Parts: sequence; C-alpha cells; structure tokens
Amino acid sequence: MTKTYYFDYASATPVDSDIVAKMEQLRGPWANISAKHSHGVISRKIWSEALVSIAGTLNTKPSEIVITSGGTESNNLAIHAVMQGDKNAEVLISAFEHQSVKEKAHQYNYKEIKVSTNGIIDLADLKFKIADNTKLISVMQVNNEIGTIQPLREVAEIVDKVRKDRQTRGVKMPLYLHSDSCQATNYLSVLPNRLGVDMMTINSCKMYGPKGVGLLYVSSKIKNFEPLIVGGGQQNNRRGGTEDVANTYGLALALKKATELRKTEEIRVSQLRDKLITFIQKEFPTAVINGSLSKRIANNVSVSFPDVDNETLMFQLDGRGVSVGTGSACSAGGQEPSYSLTAIGTDKNLINSTLRITLGRQTDEQSIDYLLKCLAKFYVDHSIVL
Repeated sequence: MTKTYYFDYASATPVDSDIVAKMEQLRGPWANISAKHSHGVISRKIWSEALVSIAGTLNTKPSEIVITSGGTESNNLAIHAVMQGDKNAEVLISAFEHQSVKEKAHQYNYKEIKVSTNGIIDLADLKFKIADNTKLISVMQVNNEIGTIQPLREVAEIVDKVRKDRQTRGVKMPLYLHSDSCQATNYLSVLPNRLGVDMMTINSCKMYGPKGVGLLYVSSKIKNFEPLIVGGGQQNNRRGGTEDVANTYGLALALKKATELRKTEEIRVSQLRDKLITFIQKEFPTAVINGSLSKRIANNVSVSFPDVDNETLMFQLDGRGVSVGTGSACSAGGQEPSYSLTAIGTDKNLINSTLRITLGRQTDEQSIDYLLKCLAKFYVDHSIVL
C-alpha cells in the first residue's frame, strides 16, 4: 500500500500546512498575556489580533468570543452558563444532538425535540414543547453523524415570536438559542447574527486548524453568564485559565480560510458526494442512505448496508488504505447504538451496518473512484457479509 485515502473528515481534519507554517513563524509566543513585561505585551497583541480576526470573520464583536479547548467544552459551557443556578428553568435540545450537548442538558430539567425519519427536527414539536420556563434551546446546525442540515433560521424565528409573546404577557424568563455549528463551518454560513442564534459553538479541528482549541460565540445580550472553568478571571470572567495564544492564532487563520473557500468547496465536494451516492444507489440497491438527500451537508454520506457488519467493513477498507467512520468518533468506543440513527427510527440491525463517509479538501475524483472500487470488491466477494 503506497497511498492512503481519508474519508473521516467529520471526525477530524488534517491541519492546513499553511496554518502550521504561520504558527511556527510566531516562535511562540510563550508568555502569559496578563504579564506586564515586553514578552507579555507581544503575546497579548497576537491574542487580541486573533480575536479581532475571528470577530471580523463572524461579523461579531471581539468581546463576544470565548476561546475554549474545543467543541465539547463550548457546548458544555453554553448550557452551563445560562442554566446553572436556575432550578426552575428548562432546556430543550433536539433528539440527536452531540453527546456533549445531550449529557450536559441531562444535568438540568430538559426535554428533547423530535426528529423526523429524514433527520430534520420537528418544528411543530418544538413549538409544542416550549413552555414559560424554557430558558435555552440547543439545535445543531448540521448533524454530526448523518449530515442533515437543520432549519436553524426557522427555529430562530420561533424563538423570537416566543420572546415577544412573553414580553406581552409579562413573563420574565429569558429565552436563548444555542447551536453546535462544528460540522457546518467548511460548507455553510456560520454568521451568528444572520442565523439568529445567541450562542454558537465552533471547533478548530473540524476546519483544518489546530486541535485542542475552539470557541463559543456569546451574544452581548446575555448578561448573566456563569463560567464553567473558574480561576484567574480570564476572558472577562467567562473562562478561567491562561490563554492559548498560538492555537487561538491558528483557529483565527483556519476560520478565515474556511470562510474564503466555503462556496467553491461546497460545490466541488458536493459533486463528489453525489457521485458516491449515485454509485451506491445503483450498485447496491438494498443500501440505505440515512437522512435527507436534499438537506444534506456537502461532505457527508451516511449509508447502511443490510446484513453487513460495519466494523468488519471498516477494517477491510482500512486494510486497503481507506479510512472511514462508523458513527460519531466521540462515542464510537461505546457499546450503545448510534443515538442519531436511533433518534430517526433506524432499525438496530441497520445501525450496526452503517458507515459514515465524509469528504474534505484532499478528496478528489481519484480517491472517490478508489473507494468505489473497494466497496464493490468487498460487496461482490461477500467478505463482509455476516
């Protein structure tokens, strides 16, 4: 095997070589930005410029950006920040949110919004479940397993109507909207104000930036914000701990580049995705593409092969130099079936026959053709059939 083919971009993207080079040019900075000496001043300048860049890309204010260790912390922080200490409040989440949202929400009063069999949240169920004590709604922009795009703008419109109704009736409970946008940054607009969200999670390692860093956009409208990590009062008392200047700089570069490439990459990658789906539907008529075909992120193909063990198939492909996923990488080590596929009503046998194939910047026609060739060979040879 002389070449490998990577199809697990939803799990993590390779770090962009240009970003690595620019980060190395910093030769640090290693000083604490709170330090008053010249080294600290240099670090603080780079940190501030990175925040300005991020805010400029997102069309927000630098003060509305909280740098975290990644998507999981950002999701935890979003829920904790507005729910902590309010025993009467309730949080609504979609039934197939990322585990970092689900498990944190379960620490409070929570309800789950139904999702349809095609992987789209049920807006009627959302409207029905919003009560006067609902304080937070969290709906991901793109599902991380099956790649379906959620009607986030419509959710924001519902939230806005509820706020106006509460104001009319004198209900004082605030209502906030959070979105986990980790899977969206490379192919969809993630401008918080345009989408109508109050908080938004973005993860560097999903958009060709360094690992171990992410951000939470927090609207300046949110006044009572309870930090998850305390100590030192950094980031306006919203996240304690010495700031990671170099990785934040890399995050800023990655977000800017993802935004610049978004339109061209969305067109290019979606064409490769459609080629893959068309081949699967033609050559494997019993295979099931999970989730909506029309409301799908450009790089995701979630496919179930009946009577085929997905882990066996994954390792067979890995032996040929092809890396694919079997579900959410954050929960792939667990024994429970996929929560996203379960939420949309997929049969357990089909869940255990599902591959998550995700494309990215290094995916080209040659790599797609090789993947198709490998799938066809293993399927015809029946070497993967239970």
